[in-house]
Amino acid sequence: AMFAEPQPWALEPIAGVDLEKYARISKGIAPYGYDAGKLPIVAATFGVSAQNWETAQAGWAARIQADRGVGRRFNEIYQAV
Repeated sequence: AMFAEPQPWALEPIAGVDLEKYARISKGIAPYGYDAGKLPIVAATFGVSAQNWETAQAGWAARIQADRGVGRRFNEIYQAV
């Protein structure tokens, strides 16, 4: 089976947030009932400012949409953390 591989540039951190940290923060709202409003609070526990999280969240969402390999990698990390 063929698996989409992300473009190398597509894994570069956005506002200091790499894909693994993005996945960990995204999953970090589980204890809050997946309340997306809690994302800046969870991000802060990872040392990411609200402004940087906003930039990273928009950037990673766009990359996941644009590059199937990034989406696949995100899902792998999200399930593993």
